[in-house]
Amino acid sequence: MCNKLMKYVSIVLVLGICGSAMAAVDWLGGAGNYNDSTKWSSGVVPTKGDGQLTWVTPSDSDVLINTAGMSAFEFFANGGSVTVGGGSFETQWKIIATANGAQFNVNDGTVTVGQNLYVGDWGQATVNLSGGTMNVSDTLVAGAGGAADGTLNITGGIMTTKWNWYLGDTGKATVNVSNGTVSVGDHIIVGQWGTATGYLNISGGSVTTGGITLSGIAGTGHVDLTGGLLQANTLAINNIGVSTFDIAGGTLNLKGNITSLPGVTGYGIPGNLQFAYDAGTDFTSITGIPEPITLLLLGAGGFIAFARRPRS
Repeated sequence: MCNKLMKYVSIVLVLGICGSAMAAVDWLGGAGNYNDSTKWSSGVVPTKGDGQLTWVTPSDSDVLINTAGMSAFEFFANGGSVTVGGGSFETQWKIIATANGAQFNVNDGTVTVGQNLYVGDWGQATVNLSGGTMNVSDTLVAGAGGAADGTLNITGGIMTTKWNWYLGDTGKATVNVSNGTVSVGDHIIVGQWGTATGYLNISGGSVTTGGITLSGIAGTGHVDLTGGLLQANTLAINNIGVSTFDIAGGTLNLKGNITSLPGVTGYGIPGNLQFAYDAGTDFTSITGIPEPITLLLLGAGGFIAFARRPRS
């Protein structure tokens, strides 16, 4: 009942914004291909020009998109899973992974979001990018509502966002990047409002953005860099001691000649960082300094690997 109520509240809000009547079309449940008209309540495959709100709600939904030219005006993943395995999918307006454990997966092909991408709008939802390309024409918001819990996993592929990432707007957001290429045109804000908590975990791949802000407006943000590359023009930590930024692997590149970073730890130790400025690019590469015990373990690991090498 609550899910249906939220669904129709969202529709009413959109109607109020657009000022015109908009219909909703629903996936009828179960597994099937997006371009199968018999799986839709309207009997017609949705398109971005039909002005309809397209909903996938049943928990047993398993929607496959693998054909070029698939589209929707606005798309709600509200249950089950939607997988883009090839071809292309485009929305005129938003893609919203709302709640109920819904998953939106991009394994291949191209996804173009006409406006914002929401990951966890009012409940728990996940977006997974493992291959292909995902282009967000405006902003990404993860953990939008106070009860929202949004997770974005990037294990491959390419993701571009024209403006900002809000990781924890008023809810909880977790972004894990282990591979792939990410570009955010303006800022990544980790933990926006007072009730929000955002986590950005980078263990591989590359993330490039104009700026990074932890605790936008009294929220709480955590960044853990354990591998890969994170590059930005600016870094601001507004709630030092509550929000955290740790470098325990990988490289943080910041614009300008940086010699200290208050609020940033290396392997959990304040100020345990090394800085290398490149005048040619005007970027400083910042890495954490491993603790002696870590270096000892790394050395022991190297020795063991050497000892185990077959001898000719």
